[in-house]
Amino acid sequence: MKVFFLLVSLLVCGASCSSVPVEKEIPSKGVYSYYSDSEELGNYYCKVQHFNHLESGKTVTLIGMIHTADDSFYREVDQQLDQADIILTEGIYGLPSFGPFKYFSAYTFSIIDRFTYLQGLMPQGESLKERQNTISADMSSAEFSSQGHFYTPVIQLVSLPIMMALTEPYYLYSKSKVGLASLFSENWRKREQAKIRHLTLKNIDTTDKPVEAFLPGIIGARNKALLVKLAEQLKDKSINSIAVPWGAAHMLSLERDMLALGYTKAKSRWLRSIAVKDYLNPSEVFPETTSSWGVPYLYSFQVSQKSFQSSALFSMVKYSQSTNFNRFSLVYGDVFEKISFKEGQYISVLPRLFGKPLLFDFTSKKGRKRLRLFWFLEFGSLE
Repeated sequence: MKVFFLLVSLLVCGASCSSVPVEKEIPSKGVYSYYSDSEELGNYYCKVQHFNHLESGKTVTLIGMIHTADDSFYREVDQQLDQADIILTEGIYGLPSFGPFKYFSAYTFSIIDRFTYLQGLMPQGESLKERQNTISADMSSAEFSSQGHFYTPVIQLVSLPIMMALTEPYYLYSKSKVGLASLFSENWRKREQAKIRHLTLKNIDTTDKPVEAFLPGIIGARNKALLVKLAEQLKDKSINSIAVPWGAAHMLSLERDMLALGYTKAKSRWLRSIAVKDYLNPSEVFPETTSSWGVPYLYSFQVSQKSFQSSALFSMVKYSQSTNFNRFSLVYGDVFEKISFKEGQYISVLPRLFGKPLLFDFTSKKGRKRLRLFWFLEFGSLE
């Protein structure tokens, strides 16, 4: 999972983005994502690496992902996924309980969300084609939050206001520049977006190691869960090819584990995931983009290829709708939350504590129903 946790580092970057040099050579090994020029404008690439499993004769393809990218990248990834019998997807699932972890992770992903729109990029979850042959290979929110140490909530609680204080001025500054440019010139808007793309990619940490202090297990523990699911799928005689489209930061560790388990590397290729230099090339068209408008912190509307989001009062009131679900929440879901999805719905009043509701929640899924009351009473089952 590629995240922009270190956006605060952009505040100290004031490099000009006016020149367009010759692109540096992409490395042949040792990385799964790469920005082609760290000083001037380049392009960001992610690697597709095929493996052969000698014992079973099956193939596994690791597809390095960055979860906000140009639509053209997701179309190329779709072509790779079309060739797989089964796809092991990334994405921590389930609703987090009340506490520092919930608010730290929610704010972090809100940064990704807002800068996705600001840079004219597309979110992964709304860009890839919907498929029936996908299996979640990630951890649940409860499993992931349990990876921390006893002092992890303290680190998250202390870090959150610092992150907000450093990130929000940069966001307001960037949004103002892009908004002003949009009023006068399409080329000016694209230049401003390219500058933000460049600064983000120049300062992104390709390993996510610094994030381990804030969210322990974000790489290692989740990779272990993926390898367990991968081993299960290899036993299925009807499956010959498996695709793993996960964040590029996961891939070097996965590659080492797979080689140790008897896989051999086969062909590889690089896909351009985020254009910066090419984004300013007038001969190339980037048809699918995202858009947003509103007054920051008061209200906002965000529209992408498959979804619509609106929020008000520092996102305390929020509504989102997509092809798969719609969701309404008050005070970050701690006062009221309603989620409707294809297989059922979920409603809760007051926060969840250690995975159970303080007042009540109700879930219906695939014809089964469960009602939980006052943290310790439960009626029905989803199993």
